[in-house]
Amino acid sequence: MKTIVLILAAIAAMGEGYHNHHHEFQHGYRNGVKPWQFDPTKWLIWTLSKLGLTLNLRRIPADKIVGASTNEKRELLMCGHSPIARLTIAVFVFLMLGVTSVVHAERPDSTAGTSNAGTRKLFIDPSSTSVALRGKASLVVSPLTHRDGNYVGDYQLKVRPYFFKSEKGSLLLAASDDAVRKLQAGTAINFTGQAVTHKDGRTHIVLGRATPSSCDRGGVTFSIVTDDARIVFNTSYHFPASSP
Repeated sequence: MKTIVLILAAIAAMGEGYHNHHHEFQHGYRNGVKPWQFDPTKWLIWTLSKLGLTLNLRRIPADKIVGASTNEKRELLMCGHSPIARLTIAVFVFLMLGVTSVVHAERPDSTAGTSNAGTRKLFIDPSSTSVALRGKASLVVSPLTHRDGNYVGDYQLKVRPYFFKSEKGSLLLAASDDAVRKLQAGTAINFTGQAVTHKDGRTHIVLGRATPSSCDRGGVTFSIVTDDARIVFNTSYHFPASSP
């Protein structure tokens, strides 16, 4: 929703919604560097230049703007106070724990009892949550199959009234046999994963926590980190009843 907020701020502030560009490039005459960005001051200065009333307008080269944007994103990732940085570190830690669990599960003395944990499908109940500007996001997840230490399936994210933000894709949640056994034994677990869109292959980080209420069901929290927002869903999960 960040782009929408910037556009509304630019209109309300007569173009000052893009004022951060001026702080980065003080000698440029534009705040909104894209043709469609609302910046009346830019248009006024440009018009005056055509009338000969302003001279030597300075435009920042596109490669410098892209480089500054890339550096800013890198600084945010490296900053210890950045939520994205904390999420990235958490993903790394959880993935390392998942790899360790898989390696341990391959040892001969730890193979007993893994078949049941790794063959049951996982069902996530549909859920919804509020997003910026009075919007609503709904998440539907297909039954997830356990494969190679992960639960995999499809997801559908609908965002209203901003339907252009809606998407469909593939969902992968890291879940070793050991982690599934802990969950079925009544121990809450943290998990990580990724959501990859079918349309353009964009990847979103997924973080979550599953808290069992019994051996077969419980509550689960999903945090999906998109390009410009973090959407949190609170819902429930369950395993199908075991065959006798």
